[in-house]
Amino acid sequence: MINHPQNPYVKLLVVFGRDDKDLLQAAKGIAQGNILFRGESVVVNEVKPLLPRKPYDAPKLGAYRSSGHLW
Repeated sequence: MINHPQNPYVKLLVVFGRDDKDLLQAAKGIAQGNILFRGESVVVNEVKPLLPRKPYDAPKLGAYRSSGHLW
């Protein structure tokens, strides 16, 4: 994480890799949220593959047929 060179209110997350494979692995690790960001740098050694979700499986959403209002 570095400061934006032109805007002091913005931070930039810089991701490095030796090749495309390393960058993809880092992106997957960050997207899964299993990486603890501490210190000057973080190394993503391995990423567990995600299993496919079951159809209509949305664990973080409530039942869409409930009698609630959106507004």
